[in-house]
Amino acid sequence: MAREQLNLRTARIGDVEALAQLEAACWPANLPATSVQLAARISAFAAGQWLVENDENLVAYSSAQQITDATLQSRGHSYRFLTDNDSLTGTHTDNAEVHHLIGISVHPHWRGQQLGRRLLDRQIARAWEHPSTTRVLGFTRPVGHRAFPEISLDEYVARQGVDLPADPVLAFHQQAGARIISVHEGFRPEDLEALGAGVLIEYPTEINQVHPETA
Repeated sequence: MAREQLNLRTARIGDVEALAQLEAACWPANLPATSVQLAARISAFAAGQWLVENDENLVAYSSAQQITDATLQSRGHSYRFLTDNDSLTGTHTDNAEVHHLIGISVHPHWRGQQLGRRLLDRQIARAWEHPSTTRVLGFTRPVGHRAFPEISLDEYVARQGVDLPADPVLAFHQQAGARIISVHEGFRPEDLEALGAGVLIEYPTEINQVHPETA
């Protein structure tokens, strides 16, 4: 599948049913965004909803919003709170200072072709073009921790890639230039694959120059 056959663009309301099918194919049960939630995301911040399509299908999608630092800090760290239950309706603020990366979905048949990285690079590049952005960050999933449930999340994150295997999701972001800020038990309890945890990562300003968008 040649890269030239793919198109990267922002999502439109007419994409929501196909996006919901893509989400269902990408995520474990209880985690995919629904068509109602996806429509709300596009209505709230279409500029943060990016997708990759070929001639027939949507094959990858990434979501982000702008939130205030006060929102990030005000009530601890919970996926449901920070995303307004996956809709962004009550959390996105157009002129907020934090570009909050929410997720990347790549259809299983299209993995291994750098589509996730392509979407991530586009999100980061667009984030720093937003006039109010001072930080680019997100909460990611330490999915490898489930193989080592006997150790704490802090210890797992510190040891992954050292004397434990590199966590595949954390490694994806670290290889793209992200740094780990903090770890959060109970961030998304329904995410059984990640033992409910989240890891806050941040992309520093200079990453936009080191890793320009690849689209």
